[in-house]
Amino acid sequence: TVPLAASYGVQNLTRTETASIEPTQGTLLLYPPGAAEPIAITELRKDVPEGSIIVAGEGPTQATLRLLSGRTTEQARGSVQLYSGARLVIERMRSPLFEMSSEPYQVRLRLEEGQMRVFTESGEERPLQADIVTPHGDIDLATGSYQVAVTPAQTDITVSAGEAQLVQGDSEQLTVAPDLRAWMTADATAG
Repeated sequence: TVPLAASYGVQNLTRTETASIEPTQGTLLLYPPGAAEPIAITELRKDVPEGSIIVAGEGPTQATLRLLSGRTTEQARGSVQLYSGARLVIERMRSPLFEMSSEPYQVRLRLEEGQMRVFTESGEERPLQADIVTPHGDIDLATGSYQVAVTPAQTDITVSAGEAQLVQGDSEQLTVAPDLRAWMTADATAG
């Protein structure tokens, strides 16, 4: 059992990563994990941990969140453009603990409201598994470019490049190909 346990650990253990965020217009509010009061972000911040909540104000606001740089490069594996009125939670941001692991980088974001543009890239080191959670369901993203908007009534997704899988509860998955749009509500999914 010792070799099996060691093999499992090498393959599946992960470490938490941090993101960086840079406002390009306006001010963002950052709620670090467990914080009751937000931090106003007006310039580049490189230590945004897993569990953080980012809120873009209602006025003209725009920011770039860079996700998961590799250990041997400064190139980000993904980025998110946030726009006015967005509320985003970084639920999970992990990389394999051991280089020998074949597991992907993992990013799970929850967009509670507002609009964002997501760019994902799978580098030569390993792929990126990116998931977006919304109040209406989950979206699994392949390498590509996507626009996601959440209102109280529905979630809209536009695929510029790549492919997205919309998953709502136990219902079937809906695949959204490049240059197509889809939406989901609490009761239905359509493309």
